[in-house]
Amino acid sequence: MSMEVEPSPEREQPLRIVVIDDDLDVLLLCRVNLEMEGFEVHLATGGAEGIELIAACDPDAVVLDVMMPNIDGFEVLRAIRAEPTTRNLPVVILSVRASDADHTQGHDSGADAYISKPFVPSELVLALNKAVEHRVTTGPSINASSSPA
Repeated sequence: MSMEVEPSPEREQPLRIVVIDDDLDVLLLCRVNLEMEGFEVHLATGGAEGIELIAACDPDAVVLDVMMPNIDGFEVLRAIRAEPTTRNLPVVILSVRASDADHTQGHDSGADAYISKPFVPSELVLALNKAVEHRVTTGPSINASSSPA
């Protein structure tokens, strides 16, 4: 079953997603699966690079790892929420940190969804679609929680 992203009538381009993770295998897995579903995907291998990429490519949503060297995902998320131009950008955390406390911290930090690794690609697609749709219709975070299937 495909969950391909259909551009809305006012949107002719596919949704632009920035994926930030220091694990190249996860980046490639995300790229392949998201592109197969119709997303335009941009990759960053760390927090600082991710913040720069967000500013450069004006994405529709971000997929963000938590555990990264130098600038971790929570710091990136705080930077996104602090900037007026990205404050309402949908963010889905994709992390190996899977405890209830980690999920709570992610949502309290402003994540729209939290998916634990290992993950099912269709779950990521669904979380991105929900986060983008919710931000478009209401603005604030949906705080949807996901766990591995």
